[in-house]
Amino acid sequence: MKKLFVLSLLVVLFASGCSLIGNTDKSTDANSTAPASRTIDIKNFVFMPSTSTIKAGDSVTWTNQDTVAHSINAEDFNSSELATGQTYTYTFKKKGTYEYICGLHPNMKGKIIVE
Repeated sequence: MKKLFVLSLLVVLFASGCSLIGNTDKSTDANSTAPASRTIDIKNFVFMPSTSTIKAGDSVTWTNQDTVAHSINAEDFNSSELATGQTYTYTFKKKGTYEYICGLHPNMKGKIIVE
């Protein structure tokens, strides 16, 4: 009877160890590189932060916190005019440096570095 109990215990331990080894759920993988999202606020006629570094595939969302309209304009992307509280999101698929301005206030400048 004691041998049967020990044998049963070993089978249970072995089976649970095998299911952990075979776990392929990437949502718990610490090395997972899922796309990320970065937020840039538009406040007091400034992009904050003015420079952001992200990875290819990541998205950036600009949020207008000012009381006047702004836009995001670059060679590769352009938003419409954003009223207070409105957002614009762009996903950066290629590595490179992307400089942008506010189309309504060209002295407002920002930069996204995609690695």
